[in-house]
Formats: sequence, structure tokens, C-alpha cells
Amino acid sequence: AAAHRRQVPARTLARFLADAVARTPPPRGIRLSSLKQVGTGPPTFVVHASDPGAVPPSYRRYLESRLREAFDWQGTPLRIFWRPPGGPGGGGMSTRAGKCI
Repeated sequence: AAAHRRQVPARTLARFLADAVARTPPPRGIRLSSLKQVGTGPPTFVVHASDPGAVPPSYRRYLESRLREAFDWQGTPLRIFWRPPGGPGGGGMSTRAGKCI
């Protein structure tokens, strides 16, 4: 239950994203600029990607799996929203870009 409400510091998430991308880069033409935790209970994240709709399901699953491993969230539901960078809160959310995995 404690894992369900855990807040991860922004600096830790930035390091996590850099390591995950270095280990397995996203497909060509897609750049992941940031990962932010925007809620707890369940842990909720926003990933800013250059083209959120083009991020394949396999890469979305990879990033979710790495989050679970790195922060001991096995069995905890995670919500991950993919949005374009820029603007307040990472820019507008289109139907495809805001899809939760």
C-alpha cells in the first residue's frame, strides 16, 4: 500500500529516463524529453515525447516495466500519459497523445 502512494523526486525520474533511453533508445525520430510524476494512488506519470502517437506499444511497455523494476511497483497499477513537449503542463493533449497505457 505504501508503494501505491510513493512520490519519486523529479531528479530521480530524470536520471531514470536517461538510463532507460540509453539502455534501449526509442524508435528513430522519437525523442523523450521528460518524465514527471503527476499523482499518486495510483502512481501517475506524464512522458513528454516528440511524437507521442508514434511511440509503439512495445516501447510503452518497456518504459512501464523499467518503472516497475526501478521503484518496486510490481502489482501496483501505473497510469502513464504520453504528451508532446512544450506549453503549460507539457502542451495540449490530443486523443492519441494523451492515451494512457
